[in-house]
Amino acid sequence: YGDVVHVTALGKHIIILNSTKACVNLLEQRSTIYSDRLSLPKLHKPALMDGGWAFPAMSYSKRWQRHRCLFTYLNPTAITQVFSERQVSATRMLLRLLISNPNTLKRNLMYISANLILRIAYGYTVQSGHDPIVELAEETMAKLTNGFQPKYLVNIFP
Repeated sequence: YGDVVHVTALGKHIIILNSTKACVNLLEQRSTIYSDRLSLPKLHKPALMDGGWAFPAMSYSKRWQRHRCLFTYLNPTAITQVFSERQVSATRMLLRLLISNPNTLKRNLMYISANLILRIAYGYTVQSGHDPIVELAEETMAKLTNGFQPKYLVNIFP
């Protein structure tokens, strides 16, 4: 047993780092070599969910790097002022909603968040009440969140 120990359990490789030196060396200095996102077959396999296309679920690869470059290119710091103004506007709207009906905090937070995200990303203003775009986004997020959970046997056994 040393600074770095390798164990296999249920077909999964587990690396145990027993010293600060090993942690810094592997996780900071060589992070581009050894780091990656958790691979979950339930989420990534086309026959199951086929969620590997989603940017947050992509493994670190050339494809991920291209997406990251595009994302950075499309979000320059010059337009953050517009985002800030929209955030302030959304915050004011949330405060008005909370003053008029303080018992609906969760619903109001979800409405404001969806409105802000969809407005910044697509220029779309959410309809009050039930918006079909928001409902579709919520369904998609629920499925992706479910796929990220390691509770499925296909994610545990090789």
